[in-house]
Amino acid sequence: MLSGRVTLSLAAADDVGAARRRARTFVTQHWPAAACLADAAEVIVGELGANSLLHGGSPAGVEFVAQGHTLRLAFTDASAELPVLHPDASDADEHHRGLLLATAFAEEHGGRLDVKADADGLGKTVVCILSALDQAAARSS
Repeated sequence: MLSGRVTLSLAAADDVGAARRRARTFVTQHWPAAACLADAAEVIVGELGANSLLHGGSPAGVEFVAQGHTLRLAFTDASAELPVLHPDASDADEHHRGLLLATAFAEEHGGRLDVKADADGLGKTVVCILSALDQAAARSS
């Protein structure tokens, strides 16, 4: 069974860019034929990583976990304020679309997006689950 874990600190915008590139590498190392999954992971890390810094402050963090056919992307920050989905955000909007994009990619890849407040009330974690199994099914159809 494939498995792996990478944890990165996000202290500045440059860290988000580096995390996006690392996400693509991480996915292609675990699922070499899953280019669409790598694309999705890269966008999700960029959007939700930026959200963590913008709304939660520095430092924030992201963790990539590969377990079997599942990719888990978890974003942590120190803000107790939970994000709000803006279903009316358009492609032209520069704000309010990160959670919407991440949710769409999660659904497209057989996964989900969850938001959990930390037990101590001092932060939160946004988790995006994606399935690499959908990639294999798409290639065989």
